[in-house]
Amino acid sequence: MKRDMDLIKAILLDLEKHCNGTFYYAPTKESVPYDYDGDDEDFRQHCRLVAQHGLAKATETRGGISFLALTWDGHDFLDNSRESKVWNAAKKAAGTFSFGIFMKVLVETATRYAMSRIETL
Repeated sequence: MKRDMDLIKAILLDLEKHCNGTFYYAPTKESVPYDYDGDDEDFRQHCRLVAQHGLAKATETRGGISFLALTWDGHDFLDNSRESKVWNAAKKAAGTFSFGIFMKVLVETATRYAMSRIETL
């Protein structure tokens, strides 16, 4: 499986919409706002990556992964990735480096974008 950052973002957007911290929610390929053509196991593995990296609180059962809520880091990830210019520039700059590097590039790109908007005020 190759990690798909667009799918990670789509899973987090789906969790943001459905997780309220009270009930567990299990996303599906059909529920995420992304046209993912991978198989079900790849999708589940991406959900595991979201949980393993601490972007959302989750529990794993025999049926798959269910999420309770986004974490602070999960909200930050989404906030930094909402502007398409920032998201695309970060993906291009980070390339195939680790998730840690991707996150640093995303934060730096979002910071530069925000600073450029401040300068125009």
